[in-house]
Amino acid sequence: MNGVSLADAREAAVEGEAVPAEATLHGLARMLLCDPRARIPVVDRAGVLVGLMDRETAVDILLGPDEPRSVA
Repeated sequence: MNGVSLADAREAAVEGEAVPAEATLHGLARMLLCDPRARIPVVDRAGVLVGLMDRETAVDILLGPDEPRSVA
């Protein structure tokens, strides 16, 4: 939840569905590719907001940075 404090997350205007903290990598990847929000709320098992996930950073972690590299 890159650089977002819990206090900031709770004060932020949160739109749309939150992602569960225990989401699978596969489910998270699908959601990230389809969700246009810059920051996505994350909730714990009780449904309590625990932070915001930066979408761009999460996509970079899953797919690697957007820098072309040679495989040769």
